[in-house]
Amino acid sequence: MNRRKIPKNELGRDFVCGDLHGAYERLLAWMEYVDFDPLKDRLFSVGDLVDRGPNNEACLMLLDEPWFFAVQGNHEQLMADYYDGNQTGYGFFWAPNGGGWGLNYNDSTPEGAKILALAERAAQLPIMLTVERQDGKFFHVIHAELFPGKPITDADLDDDEKFKEICFQKSRDGDYVVWGRYLFYGSAFKRLNHNELMADNIRGQLEAAQALKIFTPELSHIYSGHTIQGQATRIMGQTNLDTCAYGSYNKHNTTGGEPPRENGLTITEPLTDKFWLSNFYGVEETTPYILL
Repeated sequence: MNRRKIPKNELGRDFVCGDLHGAYERLLAWMEYVDFDPLKDRLFSVGDLVDRGPNNEACLMLLDEPWFFAVQGNHEQLMADYYDGNQTGYGFFWAPNGGGWGLNYNDSTPEGAKILALAERAAQLPIMLTVERQDGKFFHVIHAELFPGKPITDADLDDDEKFKEICFQKSRDGDYVVWGRYLFYGSAFKRLNHNELMADNIRGQLEAAQALKIFTPELSHIYSGHTIQGQATRIMGQTNLDTCAYGSYNKHNTTGGEPPRENGLTITEPLTDKFWLSNFYGVEETTPYILL
């Protein structure tokens, strides 16, 4: 399955979260903070549910929840290839990239069979979700990026051949929609509002490379992750929500002491454009950096 369209939520609210990476406790804290109602509200994920964080099994089991919808991230591909026995493909890179938690699971135990079944489901996740908002507008959820260089519209994404061209062009590591890092690479790990000159340089690089051509008035807003940012970062019609959720735990803090305050799980509500950061220090409302 490549793309799934989700109808309007007639009962409650819709949210989108950044890369989870096993940060299950951060998600629970945010759900309590906003009084998330699983009978009415829905949560859409940009993928990378697992690896590097402390509670990967619980994040993977979110796939069983009727209120939870995810796209496939590159870590889902790594996991799926490993369990498929493809040690010459992405599976070879799973353990070095945080997959050590899952290496001992097999179908000889009920728990192992459950994890393998969920991994198989993760391998079948769509690479794009298109969701109708309560006001009749739409938003798209992907893991990484769309292929740069040409204008894109929602109608293009409805066309099977154009959809393949836009999503499945190869980046250095794999399909752009799952692995691409061009758009947000220059702002990786940086809090750009602390360095406007750097932001100006990134703007110039993106414009010179014509990477911004994809954004048109006929393309609904895109939410993504994959390339870690110092804070949620918006470039024209796309917002990157990956703010290093796994880095909000002490064991991933290499400088000693408590984790960096900017690391955590970022969630947004597309209808209101509100943002939250859930991390070691609690849950707080935040704002994205508008790069361009």
